[in-house]
Amino acid sequence: MLCKQSYKRSAEAVVRHLDGAFARIWTLNDRQNVLELQASAGLYTRLDGEHARVPVGKLKIGLIAQERKPHLTNDVLNDNRISHPDWAKQERMVSFAGYPLLVEGRLVGVLAMFARKILGQDTLEALESVADTIAQGIERKWAEEELRRSEAYLTQGERIGHTGSWGWHLGTGLVYWSKEHFRIFGYDPEATMPSNSLFMERIHPEDRFSFEEILNRAVREKSDFEYDYRIVLPDRSIKFLRSVGQALVNQSGELEFIGTVMDITDLKRAEEMRAAMARERELFAQQRATELAKANEALRGCLDALASVLELDDFLGQVMAAITRQLGAVSSTLRVRNFKQNTLPLELVFQDGRVMTPDEVKYPERWQSVSLQEQRFPLFLGSAVRHHPCS
Repeated sequence: MLCKQSYKRSAEAVVRHLDGAFARIWTLNDRQNVLELQASAGLYTRLDGEHARVPVGKLKIGLIAQERKPHLTNDVLNDNRISHPDWAKQERMVSFAGYPLLVEGRLVGVLAMFARKILGQDTLEALESVADTIAQGIERKWAEEELRRSEAYLTQGERIGHTGSWGWHLGTGLVYWSKEHFRIFGYDPEATMPSNSLFMERIHPEDRFSFEEILNRAVREKSDFEYDYRIVLPDRSIKFLRSVGQALVNQSGELEFIGTVMDITDLKRAEEMRAAMARERELFAQQRATELAKANEALRGCLDALASVLELDDFLGQVMAAITRQLGAVSSTLRVRNFKQNTLPLELVFQDGRVMTPDEVKYPERWQSVSLQEQRFPLFLGSAVRHHPCS
């Protein structure tokens, strides 16, 4: 793996062992199609300036990258690719060698060296070998960086999705858990070696036997499996999990499983809440149906009672008597609205244990018929409350 220091050491080794004036290493930024200077050793060590970022196809370095071919010369002053011949003359430069850094034909960078002497074949072959080694190192660095990024994305994705990954090799007994798997089961990844026994330890006692049966069947049949179960953490809290396993058999016939485990606690809680709400709605509907049935029965009873009364006045008298006793009143009155005249004429009075007409009870004539439009109606209501009228 190469880092900035590794690039620098490689460039310094080229200058020291191949007697170069100075050497530089660029790596390719393929998104921008630009060569970025990573190291400079010998006469110049700065990484800024004109050659810090060289577009592919520009200057001698960019042309080497574009053509995927080395550029070699022992006559720098007459080389038309040298962009600053006056500088080369001033620094007494004689030769230049530039190699594309290739891995299986794919460009990863450029290595270049200036020297104040003619470069022999042995030196050029050594430089070509160094270029190949640097290219392989860059490729490994990129692959490791990509792997780290992928692992970081996977870890973050697992955490967001509450999903861990696992592996189990039956022949060796080796078990692999991702960091999220450790977190879900409440184990410390820095202090715990994953194992099946630790896994089974966490499973709820009521679910353990059935899960073992499913695992044993999957091993016997070399088949995939999926199972929902509960685990109990050290703080006695319970999680609902879903494990999915895929059976893999290699060329030697050895069996291993890879799979995922998902924390579905929130999903289960939501399902339980929806089920509870559905049960409550059903219970409420049943209670309402019962209440309506009772009300309907009571209404039917009232209608039956009304139908059995020969005289409506007698029925109304019974109702007024009941209301008067219930309120603890001395008397009660019944008024029936006359819609044509917009009045409330007095029809019946219950007093002294019987129903009488207003004349019999000598009810004040001015209150026997009340206009709903007159200002005295509120006064009547106040008097009516004192007399406990039934209307």
